[in-house]
Amino acid sequence: MQRGPVPITLAVALAVGAGVAGGARAQTTTAPAHTAEIAAPVSSKELIGATVTNDAGDRIGTIDSLLLDSRFRVTDAVVDVGGFLGIGAKSVKLPMDKFVLSGARVSLPGATKESLESAPEYKPLKSALENAEVRLSGAKTRAEVDRTVREWRSKIDGFSDKAADKTAAGYRSAKDRLDAAWDRVEIEWGKAKSAGREGWDDAQKSFDEAVTELERVWQEVAG
Repeated sequence: MQRGPVPITLAVALAVGAGVAGGARAQTTTAPAHTAEIAAPVSSKELIGATVTNDAGDRIGTIDSLLLDSRFRVTDAVVDVGGFLGIGAKSVKLPMDKFVLSGARVSLPGATKESLESAPEYKPLKSALENAEVRLSGAKTRAEVDRTVREWRSKIDGFSDKAADKTAAGYRSAKDRLDAAWDRVEIEWGKAKSAGREGWDDAQKSFDEAVTELERVWQEVAG
């Protein structure tokens, strides 16, 4: 199964010539897909950080990184637009076949700085491990949600020593209320564990509401 493009960094000296030289040789037939128009092999070191101009010669951005597919073919370039000295710049992903390369000079015919600034921003996906810890609206990670559940389970297990009303009827009533609130927390916890990246915000919100209700009940029944 093919994976999506992944960024390369300055430390990686990509042999673009391996794919591009073949494209230069094939100019008399059919140009390969995802290959910029190019006259000679160019190292990724020369492209990363290169200024991008339009066909009028106006500077419209800077190449931040190159993206590869699972067969190590360059598919896209990430261009930083706007900002000052790299601060506040917006990243835009563009197919390599949109560029024209002349040595290390990079141009993007028909583009303007304004058109790039209005294009969708490129936000690379994090690694699988980072995705598992993706931060949500309440600045919580999945691990933090799990830790909250463990802490509350421990508190509830020790409720008999914390009950404000030590009578049998009072304890039973308080424990029933606490169990009902805890059941809701467990339900929302289960939903949060199975929530995908898109549904995590809503899942965390529902989980937080359940925990807030559990805290309220605890304060009322615990001494």
